[in-house]
Amino acid sequence: MNATGRITKSLPRALQDIVYGRPTNAHLLETFCRVATLDECQAVLLLRAGLLDANDAKTLLKAIETEKAENFRNVMRRERPRGMYLGWEDWLTSATKDGLHGALHLGRSRNDMNATLQRLELRAAALELGSVEMRMLQSLLSRAKKETHVLLPAFTHYQPAVPVLASQLWLAWATALERDARLLLDAIEDLDVLPLGAAAVAGTRIQLDLDFAVRLLGFSSVCVNSIDSVASRTFLLKLLAACSILGVDLSRFATDILTLATREIPIITLPERFLGSSSHMPQKANPFLLELVQARAMSALQALVGAAVKMHATPYTNSFAVSSEARWGASDGLDQTLDSLKVLECVALSCVVDETAARRLCERGFTTATAIAEEITVQTGMPFRESHRLVGSLVRRTVMNPEQFPQLVSELALSHGVELNQGALTPSIVASTCNSAGGTGTLSVRKQITFLEARLSTLTSSLNSKRIQYASAERLLHKEVMHCINAQRDTTHH
Repeated sequence: MNATGRITKSLPRALQDIVYGRPTNAHLLETFCRVATLDECQAVLLLRAGLLDANDAKTLLKAIETEKAENFRNVMRRERPRGMYLGWEDWLTSATKDGLHGALHLGRSRNDMNATLQRLELRAAALELGSVEMRMLQSLLSRAKKETHVLLPAFTHYQPAVPVLASQLWLAWATALERDARLLLDAIEDLDVLPLGAAAVAGTRIQLDLDFAVRLLGFSSVCVNSIDSVASRTFLLKLLAACSILGVDLSRFATDILTLATREIPIITLPERFLGSSSHMPQKANPFLLELVQARAMSALQALVGAAVKMHATPYTNSFAVSSEARWGASDGLDQTLDSLKVLECVALSCVVDETAARRLCERGFTTATAIAEEITVQTGMPFRESHRLVGSLVRRTVMNPEQFPQLVSELALSHGVELNQGALTPSIVASTCNSAGGTGTLSVRKQITFLEARLSTLTSSLNSKRIQYASAERLLHKEVMHCINAQRDTTHH
């Protein structure tokens, strides 16, 4: 479709790829599938409103269903000098009688269509991302349950700090991931508002049953303002922001594993299938997949900044910069966030804690020093800053020979009349008895697991309800289309 009345010339071929991009066949297939869905919905709405002849509706819907069954091979091989949608209209013109395709454009515009198509595209990506998040969250909780007896040093400033149960690390990640999942679900809610009916920008005098359109397309409600419907892409920014925050967490989780797996004496080991070799250094076994996560996890932020820059200072109405240019990079950002999540899920849940090395590092890293200082204060009433100073001075004296630390601690305790049972202050016991709220103690860990399991159940239920909502809409639209196609030829309404 090159001539629209006002415009009679095609865009120069040299500019077509610049303006419309160079979509892959997979991207074209997905886009035409969504466009076909919108056209089928529009045909059903016009037919119900008495604005489209039943026989014409049947002809259009049969042509669309046939093309869908053939994986859009006819429309995909046609030239599209004015973009994908007008290329679709051009194909539909050739597949039906002249002018029939134009009937579907009554009461709508490419402006509200573009906003709707973007929401349909993004919600599919968000749903997949949410599913993987839920799966990883469940896996982390399962691992936390199994490793309540495993010891790790917690690090601050890249140095061993205090002893913790390994469960506490997995639960820390699970806590962050649960929070990220809530942000994602909130972004999905913003995607679930239907822009159709806004038309170009002011709405339309054509009265279609948009509440039924909500059901046919799987949305939750209709947009409340026509200008906002076509002007805003906040739903895109919000989704990319949620993915950016997730990306920050994923990159930090990857750094945790790298820190623990690449020490001189590693306390976490990775399966060989997740390591890479060196082309020059035969001894190397590189955890490159974790570096991949660090590199890719923030792609959504790159897309977010790009989209915001293109949107800013544009008039609050439909704008090419907002509806078309701002979306470039979004799909890639979402894809790379998903890839990072999948890679980290595989690596993180397959890594193995070397319990002997971890325990040794807890001992040589003076990780019980804080507990010893606290015990001295509790028994003597000495200000904690003073007991902190005394224990710190012992660490300073034994930093090169940490095996001498327990003996010096005993001497310090005796000099202050403290009955210090160091057998009760081993790294394992210290870790398992820190039962303050959210602490690494055994009781606290159990409470965290219970809490997060309840949150996971709620999140999974919300995500499943969205999945059911979208699938039900797909079935309803198919039912309406088939009803129209199979109706008697003298039927106008159903």
